[in-house]
Amino acid sequence: MAIRNDVSSLLDRIGRQDLRYREFGDPLGDMEMWPIFEALLQDRRIVGEAPTALDQRRRSQAVQQRMVAAPSPADIPPPAAPPPPRTAPPAGDAQVRAFFGQLGAGSRTDERDI
Repeated sequence: MAIRNDVSSLLDRIGRQDLRYREFGDPLGDMEMWPIFEALLQDRRIVGEAPTALDQRRRSQAVQQRMVAAPSPADIPPPAAPPPPRTAPPAGDAQVRAFFGQLGAGSRTDERDI
């Protein structure tokens, strides 16, 4: 195997011509897989089957049909305008607050009596 260009230029810069390039093998190639992972990788329920040409053709046709059926951006209506901000509270708010204030005041007096 030929030496890489960047390695060759580096060796030329430092003036080393006596080094030889040696490619190392895969350090994990001779290792055994853990038995549980090996069993999982061989289990078709987990890994699945390789898709057939027919399956791939059906998937590509389904994708193309969805693309054709999708509306173009020009056909999509603009979003609705947000509701106008609330300017004044409704007239009943003061009455509701007074009512709940009376309920709260009444429960406090009941607790003191106990």
